[in-house]
This record gives sequence, C-alpha cells and structure tokens, in this order.
Amino acid sequence: MVKKYFIGQLIVQRYGHLTMPRWYYSDLISTPTANQVLLTVSISSDKLGYIYGFYVSASEGNDFEIVWVDVNGVTNRYRIVLAGKGNVQYADVISLNEGLPAQKGSNIQVVIVNAGSSGSYYKVGLLVGEVSG
Repeated sequence: MVKKYFIGQLIVQRYGHLTMPRWYYSDLISTPTANQVLLTVSISSDKLGYIYGFYVSASEGNDFEIVWVDVNGVTNRYRIVLAGKGNVQYADVISLNEGLPAQKGSNIQVVIVNAGSSGSYYKVGLLVGEVSG
C-alpha cells in the first residue's frame, strides 16, 4: 500500500512546467528479502517522473537502491548506503535524476539490496514530482 502526502506550498517549476512534488511512503516492512521492492511509485502515462528526495529508516544497516527507467529506456540505479540502524532523509529542488527523468507510464522503485535480519524493520519514502513532457 502506498500513502500519498502533499507538501504545503512547495511548487517547483521544471522547464516551464509546474510540478507539486509529493511524498510516497511504504508501510512498515518486517524482515525483507534481498532485492525486495519496498516501494513503487507509478508515473502517469502522460508525465515524466522526477525524484526530489528520499527517506530511509531501518533497524539495522543495509543498502538500498532507487531504480527507474529513463526516457532513453535505460535502467538507472541510485544507491543509498545506511551504515547502521537509523534514518536518512534527503530533499532538494533539483531532482536526483536531473536530465534522466523516469519514462511516462513507468515505475520508480526503492529496492533493498541485502536481506534484512530476523525481526528487522524498514520504512522508505520518495519525494516525486511529475512534469508534462
């Protein structure tokens, strides 16, 4: 299940088009397996997807990847290393995938790289904006 959260008055202009980025969060995930998709954000069929931020929380250290297919059909990966238990959050007005937006009608996913230990807990989020293009 994906939950949508709107940011107050944040509006970003991308190449003459306005976008209002939204936070999407996963449910609390217990003991995930290696390469498990923790969150999927679907991009509209008539828009391009830009990643403006991420949130990762875990009860242990692990690696995560944000995965998307760009407008050229190439799969891209942005790795997030969480060295120990805790949280990391990043957000900016310049997207992580600047110049390589997610294809129209595709998905942006957060994937865990290594299996979680028994009893471990994870929660992830993405700040995504869509632009007509």
